Amino acid sequence: PALILLLRMPARYASATSLLVMSINMAVAGLGRIPQFAAGLDVDWLVVALFTAGSALGSIGGEAAGRRIPDRIATILFGVLL
Repeated sequence: PALILLLRMPARYASATSLLVMSINMAVAGLGRIPQFAAGLDVDWLVVALFTAGSALGSIGGEAAGRRIPDRIATILFGVLL
């Protein structure tokens, strides 16, 4: 909502910008775990695969829905979601 309200950014751009920032944060956090992986950190790869598949399907569906939803409705939905 801050990008929309303070910077007057359209909801579509605000949503994409937020997702990009979160992706970068997650990548950096994952890189920070490399020493733990090397030390034998136990990872539940099934959970990783399920979250990855769900994220991929959600991004495809969200992108398709985003094309059809008017910007005003997208702004309201974005605010409710956050």
